[in-house]
Amino acid sequence: MLVIGTFDPLLAAHGERLAELINEAPVKLVVAVADPPEPLLDRRARMELVAALRVVDSVVPYEDGLETASPWVAVHDDTARHARWRADFIEHVRRRSQSA
Repeated sequence: MLVIGTFDPLLAAHGERLAELINEAPVKLVVAVADPPEPLLDRRARMELVAALRVVDSVVPYEDGLETASPWVAVHDDTARHARWRADFIEHVRRRSQSA
């Protein structure tokens, strides 16, 4: 299975979602890491973090057309869900830094 996302930043929710996908269809999991418009982390760092997840078998950089070249079903990162996770995480970090 091919999963495409930005993982910027990689959050626990991403790991949980990837594990859910593998539980639904126990196959090899390949993750393609795409670049968002204004990344918090560079792509190499995000790829290394994703590669460290136990459920991930392989990580590749995302390139246009990768979905059509792949024999696997492509599952895209849910953009709206990820945007909410990212915003919640950034707000959490801001609150924590203000209270410190």
